[in-house]
Amino acid sequence: RRGIRLILDVVAHHVSPCSREFSEALLNLGSPYRSWFRFCGQPSAGEVEALRRFVEGGCRELPRELWGKRPFYESFLCNWLMPKLNYSNQEVVERLVRIAAFWLERGAGGFRVDVGHAIPDQALRFFYEKVKEKCADCVVILEIPKGASFYPLGVIADSAMNYDLRALLLEFFVYRTMDAARFVEGVKELYDSMPVHAAHSMYNLLGSHDTPRIATLCGNRGAQCLRVLYTALFVMPGSPSIYYGDEVGMRGGGDPDNRLPMVWDEEKWDKELLPHIRRLSALRRRLKPLRLGFFSTEALGGEAVKLVRWWE
Repeated sequence: RRGIRLILDVVAHHVSPCSREFSEALLNLGSPYRSWFRFCGQPSAGEVEALRRFVEGGCRELPRELWGKRPFYESFLCNWLMPKLNYSNQEVVERLVRIAAFWLERGAGGFRVDVGHAIPDQALRFFYEKVKEKCADCVVILEIPKGASFYPLGVIADSAMNYDLRALLLEFFVYRTMDAARFVEGVKELYDSMPVHAAHSMYNLLGSHDTPRIATLCGNRGAQCLRVLYTALFVMPGSPSIYYGDEVGMRGGGDPDNRLPMVWDEEKWDKELLPHIRRLSALRRRLKPLRLGFFSTEALGGEAVKLVRWWE
């Protein structure tokens, strides 16, 4: 009723060791799911037995025998708890498409593909095409921690998480390790390297579940630093996104401190930041140049930049 659409996070890159597919592949060498993963090396009998106990016990606590050892299968960052799916197997790609269809039929507005940078382009393209067949207006966003411009956006996905822009914003506005000229150069290189429709669709962010809270990074500079950052975020090409709680100045360091529950006590909120973000949101909704317009930027001395958006 409010016109809000839900984008789901689909964990496409890996599964739990307790997933039906992996547990069957582990416990039965003749399982058809064996080829869904890449087993490598010669594990010791002790490693196999320890993992078997772990899986049969519901994946509660990784056995000490496995601590500090590399898994005998491909995984996310050599983590025993995240076996990597083998996307050279078309059955794995079809599985991902079935998961997407299940949620699209229930009204999902699209997907954010977890660890999208580590899934082959061919598999992503097939997934993207199938999503668009079922829902042309549904969005596919890739998680790409760095170098989004190297991916064929518009072909394998609509857009990606814009960590590249976030890095530039932090270096210029927060850390002060970059002057205005270098910031402008970096922004121009970023947006010149991608199609216009992808640039307008980028998932622009200052924080996520994988980063320290932006209010914590701003430190003692607090409110002024945050207001400037969010103003820049809403003026840049792309869709500004806000990690829950950041709109009221929630603080937190690295994982898991950045994933703590929402603070609902309004006495602990930043009462200046929230209305500022609401004003920016209203401006972006009202002004077409901020959503679809052309973009230019230039340095004004060493410590300031001019950002311009225009349409017609």
